[in-house]
Amino acid sequence: MAKTEMKHVFFEGNEESGKIIMNDLTNIKNVKIIYRDVVFSSKIWSRLFNIHMSPRLNRLVNLPFKKMWFKKLIGNDFSVNDSITFTFIAGWFNKELLSWLRSKFPNSKQVLFLRDTVSIYEKVIPSFNAHLLNDLFDLVISSNPDDCSKYEFKYSPVFISKFEEESLVKYPKTDVVFIAEAKDRLQLLHRIYEKFTKFDINCDFYITSAREKDKKYPDGINYAKNHLNYRDYLSREAASDCIIEIIKSDTQGGTLRSWEAVYYNKKLITNWKGIKKFQFYDERFMMYFEDVEDINMDFFKENLDVEYHYNGENSPVNLLDIIENNLS
Repeated sequence: MAKTEMKHVFFEGNEESGKIIMNDLTNIKNVKIIYRDVVFSSKIWSRLFNIHMSPRLNRLVNLPFKKMWFKKLIGNDFSVNDSITFTFIAGWFNKELLSWLRSKFPNSKQVLFLRDTVSIYEKVIPSFNAHLLNDLFDLVISSNPDDCSKYEFKYSPVFISKFEEESLVKYPKTDVVFIAEAKDRLQLLHRIYEKFTKFDINCDFYITSAREKDKKYPDGINYAKNHLNYRDYLSREAASDCIIEIIKSDTQGGTLRSWEAVYYNKKLITNWKGIKKFQFYDERFMMYFEDVEDINMDFFKENLDVEYHYNGENSPVNLLDIIENNLS
């Protein structure tokens, strides 16, 4: 268990998904979590803050006077001499905020926690340069092994709290489920769908951001306009016997799909090359494929009692240990 002397402030994403992801930390002493969409108790102030701090808007024009928010953002929870670690996800990246925190809390440390590849963030966030991150932050943690190797970041899984099954929404039972943006994998997904339906496998494919001209099998595949909220996302996975994980072409690390399979004791089909080194890998329940033809349909015929014996190994409580051990 992490030491309690150091205080932790986490700058997280939206509250709806963030409260699920960070749930294991919400009742730990000396941990404060700030969610991007509800920064303040006032919805109006929160909205104005997000407009003013928007990376997209500031990419077009660097808006002045951002510092007026910072004191209100931190509040009166800390004294100047406190030992604090401020941990940011990439969506909070702002040099003015980093500088203000260092001057206001001289004993503080600053950590960047990357849940996606740096190339993604460099495209949308002004002044985000992977080569400069180690100079800006005391510690940079990434879930992408290639980025860790290239930029000397500290590797870590994407920690996430387990959302208990009894709190999920009830969805119809399916054999396999895939939920994600189309990106560069739609052709592959169509081939998987064709193979599965040929064997009467009941598929729940929920795909967003697909171009109209690329859509196929609209009667069987749900091409959605909006992303699912995270609770419904997990609920659809929990209602299926098997989760499909398709890694983007620029990603070498696994996604949360492998962990979600472990949380809810589901089979997993994945093209993640590292799956056999995954700590919960079990060839009875997890199948790796490079090509659709590699998928052995006997995988669905075996009526196995899937059980990974998960015991909190991916809880964000472990993130406190990684941060404190690397900053001590």
